[in-house]
Formats: sequence, C-alpha cells, structure tokens
Amino acid sequence: MLAAGGAFVFFCLIHKRRHGETESRSIRRELFTRGRNSWEMCSAFFCFDYYWYLLLNWLPDYLINVRGFGIMKAGLLASLPFLVFGLGQPLGAGSATV
Repeated sequence: MLAAGGAFVFFCLIHKRRHGETESRSIRRELFTRGRNSWEMCSAFFCFDYYWYLLLNWLPDYLINVRGFGIMKAGLLASLPFLVFGLGQPLGAGSATV
C-alpha cells in the first residue's frame, strides 16, 4: 500500500514536469489509474511481497513443524533462497548490460 502511494506521487510529479504544469495544481487520480505501467508495477509489488512473506514466515515454520527439522537446519535451509538472490542479482544485472 505504501509502495502504491509512493508510486502515485512519483508518477504525478514526473507527469507535471513533462507537461509543464505548476506544483500548485492538484494531482488527478486519473493519471495513475489510467496508466498500464502503474498497474503492472503495483501487481508486481503485490506478488513479490506475497513471496517475501512466504520466505520469511511460512518457510521456517513449515520446515520445523511439518518436516521436523531442527532449528539450525531449518535456518540453514530457509536462508538458501536469500543466498540465491544474492548471487543471482549481480549475475542477472551483468548479463542484462551485455
């Protein structure tokens, strides 16, 4: 919700600068709701936040309670997605710039 509000303000300020509108003019909601990019950005944040919730809350609980792992082994296994993120982001950025 906070990200959507920030994106709305950012989008409206960029639109004002491009079209030469003054800062005192009120921000119209249609600027945000009509843009396809803004809806895609909000849906991407929603999906990523849900996945982030699963990694932080559900995965360790699942490994301990359902799979029966100890706290140390569950912590090690639950940290693997973050390790993959940490290695994958620089590699993906490097391959995108080539």
